[in-house]
Amino acid sequence: MIPETWTTIAVPLLEGLLNDESSDVHAATSDILKECSEDGEILVTLSALMEDGYVTGGGVFWPLGRGKPVITADVLRLTPKGRRAVGQWPLEQPAEAFLQNLEKVLNTMPEGEARSKVQTLLAATRGVGTDVLAGVISNFLKSVTGL
Repeated sequence: MIPETWTTIAVPLLEGLLNDESSDVHAATSDILKECSEDGEILVTLSALMEDGYVTGGGVFWPLGRGKPVITADVLRLTPKGRRAVGQWPLEQPAEAFLQNLEKVLNTMPEGEARSKVQTLLAATRGVGTDVLAGVISNFLKSVTGL
């Protein structure tokens, strides 16, 4: 079985970078790279975050004959994609995120009238299309934030 690393390693790494932005980013990068040298899972997860565009400020090299990547970095920092992952930046596709969250809620609900209503809501929101739904969400967020 493949271990789940998103919530146990990736998100804490992203949150750590975010928290350290206001203090010493050089020390934060050094601390993270030190953790990587001590823990292979952290190293591989940080490499994946960098390769997928969540973190910038360095490079990842996978040498032949070695199972572990090599990370070179000056100052690691979050990209907008990384900021979205930790809830500090607006979502690119709010309608799709809304539908995914609605599906998650539906999957955890027991059978009954409430579940049936959520299923109806999910079907109806899919029916109007993501463009219309995105407009509704955008207008709602503007109204509650005063923008």
